[in-house]
Amino acid sequence: MRFISIDNLKEGQVLARNIYNTDCAILLAKGTTLKESYIKKLKERGYNGVYIEDENTDSVETEPVRQEVKIKTIAIVKNAFTRLQKGYHSQEDIVNIKKQVEEIIDELIKKRHVLLNMADIKIFDEYIFFHSVNVAIISMIIGIAAGFDRKRLYELGMGAIFHDAGKIFIEKDILNKKGKLNDREREIINTHPLKGYQFLKEKLEHDIPIKSRLDAMISDRCYRKALPVHEVVEHIMGGSGRMFDPEVVKLFLQKIMPYPVGSKVVLSNSMEGYVVRNYSDCSLRPVVRVVQQNGIKINPVEIDLKNDRRYSSVTIVQVASEEGFSA
Repeated sequence: MRFISIDNLKEGQVLARNIYNTDCAILLAKGTTLKESYIKKLKERGYNGVYIEDENTDSVETEPVRQEVKIKTIAIVKNAFTRLQKGYHSQEDIVNIKKQVEEIIDELIKKRHVLLNMADIKIFDEYIFFHSVNVAIISMIIGIAAGFDRKRLYELGMGAIFHDAGKIFIEKDILNKKGKLNDREREIINTHPLKGYQFLKEKLEHDIPIKSRLDAMISDRCYRKALPVHEVVEHIMGGSGRMFDPEVVKLFLQKIMPYPVGSKVVLSNSMEGYVVRNYSDCSLRPVVRVVQQNGIKINPVEIDLKNDRRYSSVTIVQVASEEGFSA
């Protein structure tokens, strides 16, 4: 099983996981053979990629939270935010979200050693609902790595889910604007944290801890495309100590895979192959199953970029196109 970006999907590939629509119903089931019409629809709906079955890579668990739990949480958050947009809210919504945060905590604790494929952070472009749940999961993963107790994990998760609540009070024309925002629009966008804080404080009676703030570089915006995963990681590493808390960066890099199992990569020594294993303490130096060198196919051989001293100076320089390796 491996993740493939939407632009590189091909007819005949077989889905390794269910694909859900924005109403959290199954759009395409696991085991479905992709047709050109399916791929076209996925692109139109804004999906960034899918998992496919692949004999070249081993099946490795990369879901710290089961897909059905995550989708259920997204549906509950979407319903709650939709009601908030219409000017009313229900305490039942908050109770339901609390239950889902608790269930996610159970999942994360049970799978505390599972690394997260960063490609999973963004399924498709319905930003507020999906992004909020993704931020909550990432926040709690880092919280567990930092040794937080259950109470703090709960506060972190609830704060993360509601961290963008203020955006429901921003005009959609501005939120969804194509291209660069002007000064007035930027000022309006910048009011959303305060709007969210005031709403949660006044309307929800201090019931939501307002604590979470995470970078969203991996998500598309109307004014720019998402950065490639490995570039996001390199940006975060470069900003450690300046833009980001060094300890949080350290924990982030231990739990997030910039090169998930199945990634096609090009090495600095002209070798090309598939990532087959990651290390939590050295996320940029995985084990790679090399299948080609200098454009020529070779018998597969695994090299360990972390532990094999023969390759200590070799680095991953590119995520290869799914169209195939060099000719």
